[in-house]
Amino acid sequence: PLPHSTGVRDSKAPALGHLEVTPQGWAAFLDSLRPPGRSSTSR
Repeated sequence: PLPHSTGVRDSKAPALGHLEVTPQGWAAFLDSLRPPGRSSTSR
């Protein structure tokens, strides 16, 4: 499931379809895409 973040629209944060994620949510989304084992929460 995509991280549905209700935040201010950020030009740096790409919009997934109609979902506008915040920098924090986007980072968490990218982290969730990574395979288990590579837990890199540093940006």
